[in-house]
Amino acid sequence: MSRAGKLHFKGNAAKSRIMGLILDRLDGEREFLAFDYGCGKAAYWPKILDAYSGLSLVYFDPNPASMAQARQALNGKPARPLDDPFAEPPLSADFVVSFSVFEHVRDRRAYLTQAFRHLKPGGLLFLNYDDGHFRNQLSLNRPWKSKAQVKEFLFNLTARPLALFGVLSHYQRRVEREAVDRMVEEAGFAVEEVFYSNLPSLKGLYGELEKYGWPEEIREEYARKWQEMEEFLNSLILRDETEPRLGDRANLWPHTLSRTMVLKKPPV
Repeated sequence: MSRAGKLHFKGNAAKSRIMGLILDRLDGEREFLAFDYGCGKAAYWPKILDAYSGLSLVYFDPNPASMAQARQALNGKPARPLDDPFAEPPLSADFVVSFSVFEHVRDRRAYLTQAFRHLKPGGLLFLNYDDGHFRNQLSLNRPWKSKAQVKEFLFNLTARPLALFGVLSHYQRRVEREAVDRMVEEAGFAVEEVFYSNLPSLKGLYGELEKYGWPEEIREEYARKWQEMEEFLNSLILRDETEPRLGDRANLWPHTLSRTMVLKKPPV
């Protein structure tokens, strides 16, 4: 578990663990810069930046509506927006975080190239991608509850054809492990660590606790136990099988929703 104290992203064990790995590296002796490459609404960053004075943020999201909300949330914080990662000079960031973004990126090689460029030598990219969009099962017993599953099915069906015409707002495609591992190597990264997270049942139960207003201290303790369980699975149970399932040979992959690669830009 992280030594950083309070958990962030309690409803997502992968993001919580990543943030702990980042905050554990803040030594109080110098300033650190993080780049959130696909920040969404940046909902959790204001509290993190308030709590850790040595950390500042650069953020970017290709969705104008999300970027506008992120700007509003981060107004007055040690954070600045990035208009175009391709045009901006290198940021020399200590950390680049990519939370559940990669599965929505069409040109993944270019994305990794820019992440590499914006890191300082020795910096870390936390590349986290999610597979939940591609595991939707229609419930014939409750078809009226399957609207979200139908929507995801249509997005998956039409994503590539629409992308050919420049429509990328709903683009999503499963990340195949062999392909991303190869792209990471080609981009110049060294793999520091890989872990699998977000067991659907445990993630779903946290959502229930939140929905029905369980006390904060109970939800915090639950999130810690959840993260501890997943760290146990990754340290003692994780292994590769002979054949891939759902695009990955790891035995934990069919039972978890996300994979995180901790990637290092080699020192000069």
